[in-house]
Amino acid sequence: MRKLIALLLILLPCLALSAQEADIRRLAEHYADVQTLSATVTRTRHNVVLAQDEVTHGHFYLKKPGKMCLSFDNNKDMLLMEAGTFTLVDKGRKSVAKGRNGQVLGALGAVLRGLFADGAYVPDEAATVTVEQSGNRCILTVTPLLKNPKEKRRLMFTSFVLTLDNASGRLLSLRMNERGENYTQYDLTGHQPGVQVVDAVFTPVVP
Repeated sequence: MRKLIALLLILLPCLALSAQEADIRRLAEHYADVQTLSATVTRTRHNVVLAQDEVTHGHFYLKKPGKMCLSFDNNKDMLLMEAGTFTLVDKGRKSVAKGRNGQVLGALGAVLRGLFADGAYVPDEAATVTVEQSGNRCILTVTPLLKNPKEKRRLMFTSFVLTLDNASGRLLSLRMNERGENYTQYDLTGHQPGVQVVDAVFTPVVP
């Protein structure tokens, strides 16, 4: 009996992981023949010390095999992913996510690539991914694996929550939780698969 319990303790996490991978790959099937995609984005930045949220409108672009971006203010404000590397642009100032922050964003990138780019999701050791079904929506939560409290204080983001439509595979929202109760949420509408996407949309505008 003890051996059986020990075996179950080993197998259950593997079975859960396999189910998560299966859900991600099932959603990715909607994009198997989609090479490009654009959508309208509403970004909401919530800061607990401010009375009102900051709301901005922009665009989401995808171009296979591995380019994605959320663009605002004519590319002077961006979150860009290319070849698994994240670049942040704020008011024309560009910075590449490195170190632990780069690893954590890389875990988000692994999920995004698995969903929209190559359809072959490979779990990233820097984070755990949980899948929750809620009505016609699939909610993926990417949570960094931390070694100590000091590491947590240094992270830009504490978790990422992606909400997708089960029937169409469309990404409905991406919420990037920050320290405390602050967060940035991107809500996507008006998805246009197959639309022409030029490379210029992935080029940040910097001084």
